[in-house]
Amino acid sequence: MSLIHEALQKLEEETKNVPNPEVSEPAERQTTPLSESPLLSAKPSPPEKKSKVVFGIGAVLGFFFILGLGYLFLASRDKTDSQPEFTGAAEVSRPPAPPLPVSSRRQGPFHLTGISRSGSDWTAIINNELVRVGEAVNGAEVKEIRSQEVILDFKGQTLTLSLY
Repeated sequence: MSLIHEALQKLEEETKNVPNPEVSEPAERQTTPLSESPLLSAKPSPPEKKSKVVFGIGAVLGFFFILGLGYLFLASRDKTDSQPEFTGAAEVSRPPAPPLPVSSRRQGPFHLTGISRSGSDWTAIINNELVRVGEAVNGAEVKEIRSQEVILDFKGQTLTLSLY
């Protein structure tokens, strides 16, 4: 902020020392032919201002150059940290495990393989036959099917077949 203040004070001092062109007497006007006069006339800036501008541009470019180098350094550092080192060890692959056998129990001449429910309708697989309540399988009538067992009536006896 002090640089701006100093520049404003300097500008005020310079304007006080320069005579006001409106107050001075008009000078005789000289006209030159168009072919002799330059099309654009630019005031050359003082060498002091040019050096300050060049220094300022150089400082800004230097800042961005250093900032870019820092970014490149950090980006390459992150990539090397995240990559695992190659150990050269071979991967061991195991053959797939054989499927597990279906768990079932054989009780007498009846073999319960599975129980299923669709809505309120229960079905069971006994001796590889799909049966419902009230149906017969190998001379036995299915009385009830539950989530883990089936109750049969076989020759007047009640048999309970369990999955486990």
